Amino acid sequence: MRKRNGTAIPSPLLFPAIRLKASQYPHIRDRYIPLQEDTEFRFCTPCCKDISGYPVSNDAKLCAISGRYEYKNKGIDLYINALNKLNHNGNGQLVAFILVPGWQQGAKDLSQPGDRYTTHQLVEPWNDPVSNAFRFYGFNNSVDSRVKVIFVPAYLMGDDGIFNMSYYDLLAGFDFTVFPSYYEPWGYTPMESVAFAVPTITTNLSGFGRWVNAEGQNIDLGVGVVKRGDNNFDAVSDEIVAQIEHIMTIADDAKLMKSVKTAAQAYAKKAQWKHFFKHYKVAYDIALRQCTIK
Repeated sequence: MRKRNGTAIPSPLLFPAIRLKASQYPHIRDRYIPLQEDTEFRFCTPCCKDISGYPVSNDAKLCAISGRYEYKNKGIDLYINALNKLNHNGNGQLVAFILVPGWQQGAKDLSQPGDRYTTHQLVEPWNDPVSNAFRFYGFNNSVDSRVKVIFVPAYLMGDDGIFNMSYYDLLAGFDFTVFPSYYEPWGYTPMESVAFAVPTITTNLSGFGRWVNAEGQNIDLGVGVVKRGDNNFDAVSDEIVAQIEHIMTIADDAKLMKSVKTAAQAYAKKAQWKHFFKHYKVAYDIALRQCTIK
């Protein structure tokens, strides 16, 4: 991470629409365009084309999936499938990130030739599920691609060599997140997302999604919950596409988006330990009683 006057600053980001809280990085205000009464900033840099090779609109929406590299359990396959459908239909540019640590050997020199969608040099890229899916669907981040895909196969701890920022600092900059899990006992990633007031889309196969609404709901309530089963992959993909289109439209209206972000953050407040602890006490009490009976 570089320093200015002894203060660490993040390296130039790749796209112009990453938002950063001014309170976190007051020393780089001059490099940002103020948004929402000077409380947030939109990073604006010519480095936006370093990966895709083409500039990305300031109006582009940003979304992400993150977590462990469990390609099917985490729904990464479903996420990419939905992105492929979006890439061939609709309006409005979308930059879709996959923030999943993979087998890599360091940050790439983005000035050198190579694929236009990974930030780090993969080891055996031909065996990498995400890269193979990008090739299968024909993602090439061309100038006329509606969806630009960016795979960040590194732990985001502030020293990744590209962003040089923590995961949580980056998370706060996305317009929304997508976590279409096939299996998830709870699911901290969507809960972390709403804690930062970033609306999220998940499924009823995650504990978090079931807690929000097992019957499903739209993302305009802050958390979109899609009903997923064993045999409805394509239908779930279509529903995710619809919810993404919906939140992208909402994001164009600052007042409406603010209400959705507020609704998202309300779920995080409801999930605080002070509210959940009583249920743990009941569960442990039942377990202890059962042990006594036996």
